[in-house]
Amino acid sequence: FHIYPGKNGEIDNYLNQIYWISKISNKPWIIGETGYAASELNSGKYIDGNLDDQKLFFQKSYQYCLDCWGQGYSWWQFHDVAWSSDYGMLDSFHQIKPFAQIAKNLLNYKADYSKCKAPSSYFNIPEKFNDSYSGKIINEMSEPIPNAIIICSTLSGKKTYTYSKEDGSFSVYSTSPISSIKVTAPGYKTRKRNLFYANSKIKLKKEILNESEFLLKSKNDDMEYCKICVERKLEKEIIQCKNDKKCISQCTNTYKVEMDKCKNKMLKSKT
Repeated sequence: FHIYPGKNGEIDNYLNQIYWISKISNKPWIIGETGYAASELNSGKYIDGNLDDQKLFFQKSYQYCLDCWGQGYSWWQFHDVAWSSDYGMLDSFHQIKPFAQIAKNLLNYKADYSKCKAPSSYFNIPEKFNDSYSGKIINEMSEPIPNAIIICSTLSGKKTYTYSKEDGSFSVYSTSPISSIKVTAPGYKTRKRNLFYANSKIKLKKEILNESEFLLKSKNDDMEYCKICVERKLEKEIIQCKNDKKCISQCTNTYKVEMDKCKNKMLKSKT
């Protein structure tokens, strides 16, 4: 999973996401990319907070990750660079930042699974809201689906989200009128609703998870299948490029050409 703190280093939603991962994952997992931007230099680059904030974030989030059955972090990045915000463990003068100095000590941290509890903000109602919507998420057997993600879009273009409870119920809140609801859950097809009624039930259908079945299904939609093949080819080629920027640029250009071919195939099939 790739997750980062919110604006200005806000950690509540970050911890909420870790807790959600612990509820839905039935396999060993890690945070494959994360970071917190901080620097003593006034470089004009984006930062989440100061070096003390960065240290506190690292310790609190890393320990919570392990307490919630996570296997660890892959931190972005090792060293501050000119082309990115200052997420590095080392600053521009090659000095070890305070949070990196405690990383070695955290290697000995023993996970305490009893501490993996829903943060206070997990289902909380925000202080101010003008619109809200409540309902229940169920499967095709009319059984409740817990831990679904409910995302609401508003007329102002903003988005907010929440999670379904053990009984499938949820309430989502917004500071402006809600225009649509999108619901997704592991193992189920995503569903979007533009028209909805108060306290209605939203039924999700099972998704095909088998790889061969998924590819077979995708072949029925030439564009989708073509896109998948091109993206997987790009991933393999970029890995082979390693850090060669010229090679990566060539791969990206090739990807765009291949995607155009996919679109042309789709247009020909329709005509």
